[in-house]
Amino acid sequence: MRRLTALCLALALPASLSAQEEAADFDVSFAGIRGGTLSIRATEADGAYQAVGTAATSGLVGGLFSLKTEARASGRVQGNTYDPAAYDEVTVERGERKTKQIRFQGGYPAVTQDPPDTKRRSFHADGKDFPAAVDPMTGLYALLRARPAALACNLDISTYDGREVHRIRLGGGRMDGARHVCAGQYIRVAGYRQKDLADASMRDFVVIYDTSRGEPWPVVEVRARTSYGNMVFRRR
Repeated sequence: MRRLTALCLALALPASLSAQEEAADFDVSFAGIRGGTLSIRATEADGAYQAVGTAATSGLVGGLFSLKTEARASGRVQGNTYDPAAYDEVTVERGERKTKQIRFQGGYPAVTQDPPDTKRRSFHADGKDFPAAVDPMTGLYALLRARPAALACNLDISTYDGREVHRIRLGGGRMDGARHVCAGQYIRVAGYRQKDLADASMRDFVVIYDTSRGEPWPVVEVRARTSYGNMVFRRR
């Protein structure tokens, strides 16, 4: 549950007349039961992006497991290619506050945490081995932002959170009325025991765009199968 919620980060940024701004709020459900909320705000101008994210458990899940995560990411972007500079995260879990920072020094993600990660194991990934990986907030922004048709189903990006590396891929695409449906994969790359790398419990998902108002197309729904049942992000 923690890993699923950590994917759900949102944004709140200062306004700029020359910037492209985006805002989106999603309800998150597991097996038809409301499990959390996800909000997204972002600003992009002159090839630079900023994104701040907030995700929280709610409903029945929130009553059983209290978790809220806020994150901020910034960097450069061109098309579907991202060059992050900084990532800052604050998580409050059952009343305990934790912070994480990722800085991209020489292109490599370097992580600091407070309190330190005492549960790190030998199989967890080292950022130096994955210089092309981006932070989790940048990955989420790339996945859920509104895109023009040419970029909507054309994403291949890897994320690093200090322990694990995942690859996010979107491809293909088909029209379903006024909606455009993209097939996606969330693939474990590194940071797991060898026997767990092949776990496909959350590998396949779909991203659905609304095309009715023209380009860029906003994401209105994400669907994935997980060990908790079907997970759905549905835009309000």
